[in-house]
Amino acid sequence: LGGATLARHQLVTALAAGCERIICLSQSLDGEMLDLQHSAERAGAKFHLISGPRALSGLVTAHDELIVLSDGLVTTAADALELIGQTPSILVLPAETAVPLGFERIDLNHASAGLMLLPGRLVERLNELPPDVEPISALLRVALQAGITQRLVPQSISSSGRWLLVHDEDQANTAELEWMERCTSGRGRTPGLALASFAVRTFGPALLHAGSGARGLAIAATVLCGLAAGAGWFGYSAIAFAIC
Repeated sequence: LGGATLARHQLVTALAAGCERIICLSQSLDGEMLDLQHSAERAGAKFHLISGPRALSGLVTAHDELIVLSDGLVTTAADALELIGQTPSILVLPAETAVPLGFERIDLNHASAGLMLLPGRLVERLNELPPDVEPISALLRVALQAGITQRLVPQSISSSGRWLLVHDEDQANTAELEWMERCTSGRGRTPGLALASFAVRTFGPALLHAGSGARGLAIAATVLCGLAAGAGWFGYSAIAFAIC
């Protein structure tokens, strides 16, 4: 999404929350995972890769707090931090609208919103479950049984595309358009900014996915400055200004 993996978007949220240790559930250590590890370590956090729930208990103590993000959850760090607050909580959504989108049902009226703040002592209960359980879902059930407070994600956030669960490439492409629109909305207060916002929405995704957006833009800007200087040298000031 926007030229970055969903895991990297989640890493930004975790680091913004002040997490000192990043624990990633994955079956393999590939290049993208190594890049994620290096980013976490550059930010001063420790990085751990585990493949199942049993390994989690050795990394989390009873005195820790655990922020849990479901696979594919995409939200802004500001929204996430504002909603989870300072006390243990399970963020929820209305089941009738969230379950069709892939969010896990909790009860008749609510579905998990994919984000929890839990006390570390709950992790020990995973050792009582079969080793092949899905860790995030298992933690959700443990937290519900422990009576952790449920907090509803406001409709103003959930209905505006700022709280998404992305499962495949098609959903990522759709979410990317909305994400790019939010990143550039309200910034066109001058003709230059309006033009820049239009260009970002039109060409931004392609440049980000190409992986050379900054370099390509720098080269193009240099060429245009050269053309503007040439036009100005020959007295075509209006053309030079337009190119610039």
